[in-house]
Amino acid sequence: MSLAIHLVDALKASLKRRGRTYAEVAAALGVSEATIKRDLSKGTLGLDRFARICEAVGVTFEELNEHIDSRGALTEALTYDQEQRIVSDPKLWLVSLCALNQWAFDEIQTRYEFTTPELTQHLLKLDEMGILELHSENRIRLRLARSFRWLPDGPFIRTFRDQLSREFFEGTFDDHSAMFRLVTGALSQASIQSLIARLRQVAEEIATLHVKDQRVAREHKTNVTCVLTLRDWEPQVFQALQRKP
Repeated sequence: MSLAIHLVDALKASLKRRGRTYAEVAAALGVSEATIKRDLSKGTLGLDRFARICEAVGVTFEELNEHIDSRGALTEALTYDQEQRIVSDPKLWLVSLCALNQWAFDEIQTRYEFTTPELTQHLLKLDEMGILELHSENRIRLRLARSFRWLPDGPFIRTFRDQLSREFFEGTFDDHSAMFRLVTGALSQASIQSLIARLRQVAEEIATLHVKDQRVAREHKTNVTCVLTLRDWEPQVFQALQRKP
């Protein structure tokens, strides 16, 4: 989820090491200095321009990768205690979800009632957990690997299941931005594994689109929740009707 951001950070670090200014990069690409500064500071850098900058200043992918590795591995999962700490504090939970959804510091404050010191403290807690890095001028950079997952039976999933799932499923799913289908079937193990693989691909596609839409203005995006689940299950009301052995 955060790979694109970390690549841009690595590129900026490479420019600094070489003593190359934004003005020099802009001249090499035939664009304005303001354009380069905006793209590098706000994460709006497209793949083509990213590649052209690397070529113009002689930065290789290996160099960028080494820079990312030198900062330590990205977080793939939190501990049970870390998840419990987040869901036990509604404000910390809210800030963590805002950060995961690429909200900027001022965007969080615009929508929610947080003082600057309060929001800063919550972000610093998430920084300690390895979820993000809080930089100068309150810039937020995620440190989550694309493979990041909440613990399968951890506090986050349990809290959603026990406290929020009823609210979620009682909502309406009849507009253009929602869908609900309940499908049952009797499948072989081979078919089940094939279906699970496809559901994982859907989850990866959501993560990919999330990164792609970082460049879309906040007012043109909607917070969505997608629950992908599959298990061997029969309602207890049906189980009670089974013939006793």
